[in-house]
Amino acid sequence: RKVMRKSSFLIIVLFSLVFLPLSSIPQEIKEEERDIEFRFEQARYDYKTKTYTFSKGELIDVKENIRIEADEIVYNEETEKAIAKGNIKFTDEENEITAPSLKVDLKGKIAILEGGVTIVNIHKSKEEEKEEGLKKYWKEKTLLKCEKVTYNYKDKVAYLEDKVVISQE
Repeated sequence: RKVMRKSSFLIIVLFSLVFLPLSSIPQEIKEEERDIEFRFEQARYDYKTKTYTFSKGELIDVKENIRIEADEIVYNEETEKAIAKGNIKFTDEENEITAPSLKVDLKGKIAILEGGVTIVNIHKSKEEEKEEGLKKYWKEKTLLKCEKVTYNYKDKVAYLEDKVVISQE
């Protein structure tokens, strides 16, 4: 896999669109200034909207240690926002979240997941359990379900809405 700077990627995309089939685009791209990586099977770039569309893709924010996997990820490089569709999985150090719909603002560090959201909170060892609030009572893996989650992944704060169910194993 190759890791490329954003400007190099744009040149390769332009060349690829004119001369090469889409499948020959490198399978990994890295935006140096944001530490964002993309991995995908296919990609398309729209010059008018400055938007990438990745098929069977992953978006990784290395600095914040988050990963988004989906059948399709649409990423706008100007707004640094992404929309994901199909088989969505959002993971960070403590959670694995699945949902049919995801919108993420990489500048604001906010992810909004909707349409039957499932969160599995990954339990840490007792040494790491010196948390405040509800976390100190969660001794086992916790499962949360709801219709909408607004998640500030930098501060690790989630707001769950509509039909919220919380259970532990």
